[in-house]
Formats: sequence, C-alpha cells, structure tokens
Amino acid sequence: MDANINIREMIRKYEEKYLLLKEINFYEDIDQEISGIYAIDSKKSMLRFICNNLNANSMNEKNFFPVMGNVESEAEGVEFLPMLANGQFLHNVSRAIFMEPFDPAIDSIAIFHFTYRNNCTTNLVFLSEEGYELANKAKEKTEDDYAAILQSKGNLLFSIGKNLTYAYTYNNGKQDVIFKYSKDSLMETNLCAVIDTKKGIFDLIELGMTSNLKIHVRSSSMVLDSKKYCYIGWYDKYNGNSESQWNCHNILYGNQPGYIFFKPIHVNAQKIKVLLAYQGNMKLEYCSGNDSEWKEILNNEELLVKDGELRFRVYMNYGDALFKFNIYKLE
Repeated sequence: MDANINIREMIRKYEEKYLLLKEINFYEDIDQEISGIYAIDSKKSMLRFICNNLNANSMNEKNFFPVMGNVESEAEGVEFLPMLANGQFLHNVSRAIFMEPFDPAIDSIAIFHFTYRNNCTTNLVFLSEEGYELANKAKEKTEDDYAAILQSKGNLLFSIGKNLTYAYTYNNGKQDVIFKYSKDSLMETNLCAVIDTKKGIFDLIELGMTSNLKIHVRSSSMVLDSKKYCYIGWYDKYNGNSESQWNCHNILYGNQPGYIFFKPIHVNAQKIKVLLAYQGNMKLEYCSGNDSEWKEILNNEELLVKDGELRFRVYMNYGDALFKFNIYKLE
C-alpha cells in the first residue's frame, strides 16, 4: 500500500467497519533489542528503516590508508588521531582512505557509523580516481596538496557539523553546494550517515534509545556512476589540542535488509485485521499464541488470534518507510 494514498481516508473506511484495538506507537511498541536499525521522523510521524545491524563486520587500522594524521585500532572500530610534529599536534585534523573501493554498480548504498567529541566536523568524501592517485603519491604533502585531493574532479563531499551539514562538489576550485542544512543542532554525537548513490539520497541519523532522522535530502547531484574511494575523517577549527576525538565504528556497503520486531500485543478478539500504511517493498509477518512459525500476512487477510496474544514483525529494506500500523477487531 503506497504512502501516497490518503491515510486518513484509509483509517476512516476501516473504522466504519471495524473496532480499533491498537494503534502501534513507534516510540513505545518496538522491541529495540532484537530489531534492526531504524530512525523516526517526528515531523512526518513515520519510521524509516536503515539497516539490519551496524556491527555487521569489524574494522581495524589495516583497513585504512592515513593521509593526514593516523588511525589506531580500538575495541569498536578505529580512532582517527591528528597530525603530529616533534610530539606536538601540528593540525587539528585527521583523514584516511578506506581501502575497500566503493563501486555503485555493485553496491549503491554506503553506511557510515561514527562518534565524535567536542567540536569535530566530520568529512565524508567519495574520492575520485584522480583524488585517490594524488593521496597515494609518496611524498611529503603541502597544504596545496591536501587541498588538491579534496578539489579533484569527480569528488562528492559531505561536511557534518553540530550546526551545519552540507554536500558539495568542486568545479575549477570553487564549491558547488548541493544542499545546506542548518535548522537544527545535532544534540547527540553518535551518528549514522547513509548515502544512496543510485537514488541520490542522504540520511543523517542521531543514534540513541530512540534514533531520530535529522536530515533526509534527495538530489540528482548525489548520484554516482563510477568507482570511488571513501576518504573520511574530521577537523576542528576551534580546538588545536588533543581534547577533540573522532571514531569510526563501521562502514558498510549495500542494502542491509532486516526486521523491525514489535512487542507482544494482548488482544481481546478472535479475529482481527491490520492496516499498514507504508512506502517501499516490505512484508508484514505474525505469530499467534505460542506458535514459533512466522507467517506472512497476504492480501489484507483476516487473522485468527490464539491465546489472546499476537506478535508482529516487518521485513524492510533501506529507505522503506512505515507511516501507520493499526489493529482492528472484527465484530
């Protein structure tokens, strides 16, 4: 059922025939311990699926080629350390190349999970072959060399700060801004950025007990059709000492489908119907009573309730959106 259909009209038709038993609350009724990663867009009252698991693989310092500063392994990912000279911090900046190339013809989605402390601004760059070659030149680099890496033709760049997030490219050394977002401040420092380079979508999620979708932007200027390298890291223009910290916990390529599980629902009815308003290609499944087998709900069928308890789960892909989930009693 596509989200373009008038949800209010759908609800009205259902409530003319059936008794509303339960309206699923996305903040209270989801079993977060076993569900995949999702974000809630409070302005649109919807849930957007991100991925099955942000810990799907592990990474260490060997996965990166440092360009500015250094990278060190830690318990959950890697820490990006600033540049040093004679034991002193030379620059409040650290960047490195993730050694696994990103090929949008194979996996069009890239997922970045990172945390920061203090005033770090995060840099996520899809580096072109030209930029990759410049970064790999075996010589001591100057400020102009570092600038040339970022400004090389074919790059797609994202800058994520506490008060300003924007995407841009370079054209003859000048920035061409794709979008700029400065309405809300980022309150949390545990973030997930997702770029769908086939559809040209950028999502930024604050991760927490309830993860919030802070930014959702779509632009054809973010569509990529050639192999890139992920050149990532941070800088802090306000703080030149060691108090700033930036950690990358994971980088995932490709769609990572998974389930959203809902807490058991106690129902005083023998037969029910569900209303599901969504966007995407998802599947709704249920168990009744003590059954261990999950069954897909097809063609808006009626469901028999055993022992007064139901369990639901929804299979989703990245970008799928759930707007409304209501349960009705058949009189």
